[in-house]
Amino acid sequence: METEGSGNQLYFLYGVTAVLLSFTVVLVGDRGPGLAAILFYVVFLSTIAVNFVDVTRLAGVLKEPISYLVLQGVVLACLGICVAYKKSRSKQKKEDVAPSSRRTAVPRGVEDIERALKRSSTPVRRPMVERSSLEDVNWCHLPDAVMGLILKEMDDRVAGAVRLVCKDWNGSATRSLDSLTPKEFHPFKLVESFPCLHCLDLSNCIEDVDLDGIRYLQLLRNLRELNLGRHHRLIASTITDDCIVQLNALSRLHTVNLSQCVHVSDDGLAVLAKNHPNLTSVNISGCVAVTERGIAELGRLKNLQHLELPWCLKVTDQAIRSLAIVPRMKSLNLSGCQLIHEEGVMALSSFVHLESLNLLNTGYSKPCVTDAVLFQLSGLKNLTQLSVGGMQLQNTRVSDNGLAMIAAHHPKLRNLCLMWLDVSDVGVMSLVTLTELRVLSLRGCARVTRGAIRHVATLPYLEDLNLLNMPLLDVTDDTVEELQPLNNLSSLGLGDMHMGNLLTDNGMMNLAGFNNLKSLSLAFFQWHFAGSGMAPLLKLANLKSIDLQGSSSVNDSTLSVIGLIKGITSLQLSRCVRITSLGMKHIVGLNDLESLSLSHCHRIDDTGMQHLGKVPSLTTLVLSGCNALTDAGLACLGNLNKLRTLDISSCEGIMGTGFESFENVPLNTLSLSGCIGVVDEGLQAVGKLLGLTKLDMCQCINVTDKGVAEGLQNLAQLTGLDVSSCHKVGDVSMGVLSRLPRLTTFRLGGCIATTDKGIADLMNLSGLLTVHLDRCYNLTDMALHSLGKCTRLTSLRLARCPQITDNGVAYLATLNRLSILSLAECPSVTDAGLFALAPLTALVSLEY
Repeated sequence: METEGSGNQLYFLYGVTAVLLSFTVVLVGDRGPGLAAILFYVVFLSTIAVNFVDVTRLAGVLKEPISYLVLQGVVLACLGICVAYKKSRSKQKKEDVAPSSRRTAVPRGVEDIERALKRSSTPVRRPMVERSSLEDVNWCHLPDAVMGLILKEMDDRVAGAVRLVCKDWNGSATRSLDSLTPKEFHPFKLVESFPCLHCLDLSNCIEDVDLDGIRYLQLLRNLRELNLGRHHRLIASTITDDCIVQLNALSRLHTVNLSQCVHVSDDGLAVLAKNHPNLTSVNISGCVAVTERGIAELGRLKNLQHLELPWCLKVTDQAIRSLAIVPRMKSLNLSGCQLIHEEGVMALSSFVHLESLNLLNTGYSKPCVTDAVLFQLSGLKNLTQLSVGGMQLQNTRVSDNGLAMIAAHHPKLRNLCLMWLDVSDVGVMSLVTLTELRVLSLRGCARVTRGAIRHVATLPYLEDLNLLNMPLLDVTDDTVEELQPLNNLSSLGLGDMHMGNLLTDNGMMNLAGFNNLKSLSLAFFQWHFAGSGMAPLLKLANLKSIDLQGSSSVNDSTLSVIGLIKGITSLQLSRCVRITSLGMKHIVGLNDLESLSLSHCHRIDDTGMQHLGKVPSLTTLVLSGCNALTDAGLACLGNLNKLRTLDISSCEGIMGTGFESFENVPLNTLSLSGCIGVVDEGLQAVGKLLGLTKLDMCQCINVTDKGVAEGLQNLAQLTGLDVSSCHKVGDVSMGVLSRLPRLTTFRLGGCIATTDKGIADLMNLSGLLTVHLDRCYNLTDMALHSLGKCTRLTSLRLARCPQITDNGVAYLATLNRLSILSLAECPSVTDAGLFALAPLTALVSLEY
């Protein structure tokens, strides 16, 4: 009887377990079977532990075949009911799913895209969700619209974690994502996985984007913002006018970034303006092929509000006037447009809604920004940002009266940049009426002294103050103390190469009082510390960037303090000559450090590289002039799997073989300029860095044609190459380099082994924009005949080529995009040759 009663208890508990299994599968959903199995065995084992101390009793019960079969039947019946319920619910879910969450079949072949576009003629729309309906939402299967709302309230890291919760959330979050910056470009996967994208930034993988890939983007019918540009130091060589044509189906597009797309011309902008009349923001920075005709096409965009034109070298006064018909222009950047004169800038007075205007480095041969121009622009009452100045002081003639006019007529200014202006304390003191200022840069204003800085310190909301390169401003403890009222400062730049910058413990304590400081520059400083030195900076919890370049007092002890500021992302230590390799161990703990400059720190050797190889977050490393480095030290950097930019110029002990360990380093920019120890074997190691887009080998005098031919032939991503003064590089190298499809900038000045034949081979490079041939003594008029066929050229240097004559110069008259031409010290070129260049109306600079 005892065994029978125990068996009945066992059957009862098994039955309860089966019921719990059923409810678990129903309630938990897709994860139910796994959790149910765990629960089943937990109850089973618990039953054994509680009810069957004597194992023989359990064996006796389980030997009863009828009881065992009954138990199996009950469990299987419950499982069958659960499976049936799940299938029914899955079918219901497919019927209830919103149209926006269904994946549209993406064509496997590019040729099917047009048919897919016809089938999806209306943009994908997320359904509206009423808040009252959220009570009935199954949180395991969130509607895409709800997931989209949730993701908008999260930062990137948390939003990424959402996709890891479960399979359903992963799919919903992926489909609902409206902003994406991929590191690799896989067009088919992109349009299939992210159909609801609003913003797509391809700047990190633009070299992988081609015409066929662009065609797939037409399926992203909700796309509003598209970035096809790059950083101003790089080139987007794959984006052409044909790529712009393929964007015609993106009817909702309102923001396009084409910065550094050097092959986009007026024709491409004409297509852009025609197919996308609702554009509000366009960036064509560095698009050197664009002329006033292209700008006139953009003038057709009636909704245009933001236009970026930096270093569009062919933009003229006429181009500016053609934009006057755009009624809503709010932001205009003309920095580096050197063909603009006073008349063109004065035409901006009609842009009455303008809020941001950048005129840095404008003009070249004539004055551009003057007091008269500033008076003409005094009607722009909505200006909140204004940038004026440049290194060429003769083209920016703004006086103290000009600053007074800025203060009087633009009271809403929040951001004011006045770089390298010939103004005095009187002009700067007039700016104190601009009480809304958040950003003020007086960099390079050589006549401004400490007297004006006292008045600047009265600006109540100032957050960013740049006082670099001001030779009459001696920064001392007293100067820093006078800046103390600026308690909102997040960025402060102080210092110049003169010897008057000196801080003590008191000055450092005052700097630590700027609690919000994120960026601090103390360039070319000296200090006399008797106490804790730079330790007060540890109080600056938000500090991200430190610039101590040229500060002779910086040593390894300084680095021991900086190494404790864990949030540092940028550290500038160039020309801090007292730093040694031992100090590098303090940098190892900076896990967020991305940019580090140690140029001309000649006491750093291979031992220091062993420490730097343990900082995996580095993306930019500058070691130029560190002559103690060898390939052994270079090999230690092979673990930096995020490194993009490396500068080891003038490291004469480098041969290049250390790059053999760089197989996992994603370098795209490498400078070997002045590395006279680099040999052909080292160049072959460099040739394995297939991601390189920019390579500087200037003055690598031991490199020969063999090294170039065997080492660089596989660098298909290369857009910029400098082999200047490599006098052993000649025609054989030109034949190999002419097969690099993306090469746009090629400098080979001083390559005396190069002849007309080598230049003729280079003409296979259809995208070539910049060629420097200075001091190529063997070039004749036949080389210029070949260059005349390269109609995309925008910059050409032929200085000190003695065999060039007027006949050769005449061949260059076909280069209608040419902006910069140098014929300096070419003794056989006369006025007759220069007259032959009359058709080149886009020339900004002509040297002869």
